[in-house]
Amino acid sequence: GNDLGITVKVDNTATESDVDGQITKCENMISSGIDALILTPNDSDGVAQAVVAAHDAEIPFVTVDTTITNDWGDEVKEYMPNYIGVDHTEMAYDLACQVFDTLGGSGNVVVLRGNDAASSSQERTAGFEKAIAEYDGITELTSQSADYDQDTAQTTMADIIQANPDIDAVLCCNDLMAVGACNA
Repeated sequence: GNDLGITVKVDNTATESDVDGQITKCENMISSGIDALILTPNDSDGVAQAVVAAHDAEIPFVTVDTTITNDWGDEVKEYMPNYIGVDHTEMAYDLACQVFDTLGGSGNVVVLRGNDAASSSQERTAGFEKAIAEYDGITELTSQSADYDQDTAQTTMADIIQANPDIDAVLCCNDLMAVGACNA
């Protein structure tokens, strides 16, 4: 922003599951007179209200990492934000294959999903599941949501370890959950 002479305002919610807080923060920024809005949505469906508010204020909207569900249909394409991100399914598939190859093609794995309402979590989980299906020696012990939250992941993983002491690998949909799983 400094290099381009642009003032950048950064705000975030305390957790990656606070959809209402994210909508409020977007609406507050829109009310303050921003010229553009860039958002990593906590929920692909839940932030539609913020998209509409930006559209009504004629403010360009960009999503990063997580797409927004098109609730408006093809006739209102201008509501859809521009998207910057990766192919989460392919990325997760490649990661899982690398882990499974490191395990020698066999082992017991756990999947920690993110916020189940976020496209990024759905797509990453699909990539993990695709790889699991392709490796005959890989057994998925459980797949549980840890809501993209480190503390939730730690608690969830501790419970999983109690029920399944023979875990060879844990696949997580984000780094905060991986830290929580490692702590457990």
